[in-house]
Amino acid sequence: MKKLIFYSMILGFLLVGCTKNKSAFIEDFETMPSKKIWKREIVDSSRAIIKNEFGKSGNSIELILLPQDGKGKDNKKFRAEIHLSEINDPKTYHVYYQWSFYIPKNQKIDENNLHRQTIIAQIHSKPKPGNNWNDYKKTNPFNRPSIALGLTKEEDGIYVNLKYGLNGKKNTKYAHLKWKEIARLKIKRGEWYDVLFEVNFSLNDDGYISAKINQEPFTPFNGTDYKVYGANMHNESSNYFKFGLYRYWKNSSKQSVFLDQFKMWENIEGVE
Repeated sequence: MKKLIFYSMILGFLLVGCTKNKSAFIEDFETMPSKKIWKREIVDSSRAIIKNEFGKSGNSIELILLPQDGKGKDNKKFRAEIHLSEINDPKTYHVYYQWSFYIPKNQKIDENNLHRQTIIAQIHSKPKPGNNWNDYKKTNPFNRPSIALGLTKEEDGIYVNLKYGLNGKKNTKYAHLKWKEIARLKIKRGEWYDVLFEVNFSLNDDGYISAKINQEPFTPFNGTDYKVYGANMHNESSNYFKFGLYRYWKNSSKQSVFLDQFKMWENIEGVE
């Protein structure tokens, strides 16, 4: 009987450990992930490729935009992104996102595109429960993601900038709300950067983001901690992570970004 109780305790301990492990979603991009897990928004398969032995550790995925990839009005909408599917939706409103990105050293941005932003990572809303994407486009009073990490070329170099907050559409009661840049950092092309977001999702002002790059605070100090507060949800549905390139302007040469070591979790034990 004592042996049975002992083995039951061991089994219970192992099951608890497994449960904690399952709370973290990890993708190292050693091989091309399933489309059921990472959905693609690309021109064709050549715009998302696994780069062997070129990652923060092992392989990585490269997302690519070419000058001819524009769509929409005047062919100015450019997109090469992957995003997590619904099967990986967070089950809580307190979520951590961690990943590494790399901007190629030889990447060129046209001079007339100075100060223009390319979004390289965003946390995006979905239709509210019971609605579809057509309903979302017609009835969502907000545009732009509430969290977006962008890349901008300035006269003195390349910067990443973090935009945060609700952005209301014109002719809605939220038109006065505008997202804003809350953090900016000069980076170097040809180097890997590690990003960590801690996000508390909320429709109200208790929502927040706290961000680090290369283990150093990226969001500003508010006198107590490095959290920036404010609503960050468009509706009750959970948001989803997108990575890649998204911009509204033309460029005469290739633009790409690499992603590696992505991790998403919902408990503090997942922090490394």
